[in-house]
Amino acid sequence: MIWNAHVSKTMSAPSELVWAALRTGDGLERWFSLIDSCRLDGDGVGAVRTLTTAGGVMNDRIIEISNEDRRFRYRRFEWAFPTEDYIGTVEVRDAGEGRALVLWTACAEAPDDQAQALTAILQNAFGSSDFVAVIENVLRDGLDGLERELTSEGAGR
Repeated sequence: MIWNAHVSKTMSAPSELVWAALRTGDGLERWFSLIDSCRLDGDGVGAVRTLTTAGGVMNDRIIEISNEDRRFRYRRFEWAFPTEDYIGTVEVRDAGEGRALVLWTACAEAPDDQAQALTAILQNAFGSSDFVAVIENVLRDGLDGLERELTSEGAGR
């Protein structure tokens, strides 16, 4: 089974500032309430990002950073969910009037023989067996946190 989660948010911060925050792949512990720590080993494409949560460790390999397209992609190769080929893509677009549109997608595949295990894990950890809804809620939380950080920094200038 293949899942595709999509979240978009128009932020009250300039696209250049939003892209500067997202393009390195670190800092997620400041934006996502679910993430306790974020460590980046290496720099740029090929770097490995280690995210620690109460539920365990997630590891991502950065597979694309395009400053021209303002696109960041990563492949999650280790986490608690029995999925394969998890690819996350974050894109930042100019929304005019000093605002940015952020699009975050996450695609994953779960082998048919693991679907029941995935449902049980989701139900236990999040109270929902809907993988897409869980991932979209997590991504929204992170985008809200990023906007709070960027707009509070801007307000203090």
